[in-house]
Amino acid sequence: MFFLLHLFWLLCPRDALEEDSLSLFVRSTLPRTVLCLLYWLCPLCEHYLEVVAPQDLGGHLQPQFTYEYVIVGSGPGGGPLASANLARRGHSVLLLEAGEDHGDSLLQRVPFFTPYAGEDPTMSWSIYVNHYEDPKQAYRDSKYTWQQKNGSLYVGIDPPEDAKPLGIYYPRAGTLGGCSQHNAMNLVLPPDSTWDDIATLTGDGSWNATNMRLYFERIEKCNYLPEGTPGHGFSGWLGSNQNRVDLLDSGLLEIARTALNVTGVETAEDDDKMLELLQRDMNRNDAKRYHQGAQLLPLHVDGRRRRSSSQTYLTDTINNLKSDGSQKYPLTISTSSLVTKLIFDIAEPKNNTTTKPRAIGVEYLQGSALYKADRRFDGTQKGVPMTAYASREVIVAGGVFNTPQILKLSGIGPREELESFNITVVVDLPAVGTNLQDNYEVRVEATASTDFGNIVANCTFLAPGDICLREWDQNATGPYTAGGAPLSILTRSSVSENNDTDLLWFGGGASIFRGYFPGFSRLVVPLSTFWWSIVKMQSQNRAGTVKLRSADPQDVPEINFNFFSQGGEHDIEALIEAVMLARKIFNVTSGPLAPFNVTEPHLSDVGQNIKDEAWGHHASCSCPIGPVGDAKACVDSEFRVQGVENLRIVDGSVFPRVPGGFPVLPTFLLSEKATHLILGDEY
Repeated sequence: MFFLLHLFWLLCPRDALEEDSLSLFVRSTLPRTVLCLLYWLCPLCEHYLEVVAPQDLGGHLQPQFTYEYVIVGSGPGGGPLASANLARRGHSVLLLEAGEDHGDSLLQRVPFFTPYAGEDPTMSWSIYVNHYEDPKQAYRDSKYTWQQKNGSLYVGIDPPEDAKPLGIYYPRAGTLGGCSQHNAMNLVLPPDSTWDDIATLTGDGSWNATNMRLYFERIEKCNYLPEGTPGHGFSGWLGSNQNRVDLLDSGLLEIARTALNVTGVETAEDDDKMLELLQRDMNRNDAKRYHQGAQLLPLHVDGRRRRSSSQTYLTDTINNLKSDGSQKYPLTISTSSLVTKLIFDIAEPKNNTTTKPRAIGVEYLQGSALYKADRRFDGTQKGVPMTAYASREVIVAGGVFNTPQILKLSGIGPREELESFNITVVVDLPAVGTNLQDNYEVRVEATASTDFGNIVANCTFLAPGDICLREWDQNATGPYTAGGAPLSILTRSSVSENNDTDLLWFGGGASIFRGYFPGFSRLVVPLSTFWWSIVKMQSQNRAGTVKLRSADPQDVPEINFNFFSQGGEHDIEALIEAVMLARKIFNVTSGPLAPFNVTEPHLSDVGQNIKDEAWGHHASCSCPIGPVGDAKACVDSEFRVQGVENLRIVDGSVFPRVPGGFPVLPTFLLSEKATHLILGDEY
């Protein structure tokens, strides 16, 4: 018997033991002689073993899987990359998503219900962040949230003595499709300088704005412009549309017209002219599109006014079947799968040389509501340990908070922080979890003398017989088609870095948006209310951090944006100018709505009010891109993590700076660029 086994070993082709021939799992767990037997006796066993082979871990028989690519996270970075761009070209992909699939929920599909999706406990995570290190300053925010001894939440200043400080509520999506499933769907290209600056930073000219627009044309399916309009795509997977102009009443148009007159950029003598200006395309192929003016924001919704997103693309890919009913593309989506750690193959040094650690797989927990930010988590959910291997690459797209957490738990990050939690250091990479940024956002509220039109007066909000739901479903019309805010203008402060505007305003009437806190989606205000939310782009602050709270992967990291720590005077000056301009707009607006009473912010100390009440909801940049070897960078221009082989990051954490006003479209473009880099000639 020994002689026969030895003979098989001698005759066994070397290819039988190579990575491209057998899955990493099989090679690592079965004796080589057995591999040779399988190679000779059962050539078809290889594929079978790759997808179903089990391994005994800690006394429990758990399935192990090998794919070409394992992708962590299904949002705008990971979802399209897994779906269309790799699986649709025949590559086996495992996509791991910690949340569940709620794509059929009307809260996600109907644009109007975006705020409710952001607070639904089945599809969102309640993460609390810090704006400041100084608790005295942090507690001045009226949105600050506390947990009382009985478990209930208190929002505001002067909390009960026994209350525990939580921080500022920062909703994140815990669902297939990531934050593209609960955002306001604003689909806006950033200024061209965003891409050109990355090209300059990395020395990689392929990041220039002209090239990045080609990716936009490739993924877009435009539903609001004539086919063939330069700079747009009409056959891609991502639906685009504009907000409906028929939802704007004369009162809103009067405010928009006054805003243009006050800024001095252009004038609109009547409602028809104002509507014409508002319907300009903010994604037009024009380097000056970020100069001042008014417009309706494009949305990622399809021609029937349904949300178009990573989730819709993923499910389209899964549901695309062959004639025999089998799945056409080799994509596996595993929801309720919380990734806990990356697996590395670390070679022993030879001849005084070292080899980079190689990412070969991930460990994850299978189970519902495993992350502590999930409001359904009660402390008892532990999940079932699972492992998956990648024969080509592991790609992390967990998002701005979770990507640095996963890397650090896996031993990639600042050495001192990792060792403080007894985590074995695989690569000392100081930039992981640094450079966290957000656009600042402030509100200006006013009360008109009469009510704005109530476009949802006849809606029953999904209750039986909801005529607004029927109108949306059957005709793609009515108030439920509204997404984001109906009005938007761009203005430039005196401290703008360049000719582009650094202030993006959006607003509306008979409603309110005051930032994020528990219950934000349920606020009810008088119909005479109007609000502006003013976004400060070009923020000077890069001092935010994402740090581990513990070595427990179910725990939520400590997130601190360190507001106004860098360039604070510059950013506050721009926002003060915007607040005063908004007050002027209200003061000179005429018509039946006038006069307006501005209620927020107070004039006593506008700068301090901005520090107290500013918020953000476009976190970016916590694992930034940069030149190879740069200690301030996590990844190179091809998304490859420094110091590691076969590991990339493809999500909003890699931006060196917040990309314009809304990061979702730029992140979709990252996914497409990563596809091009990975597939090469297959693209």
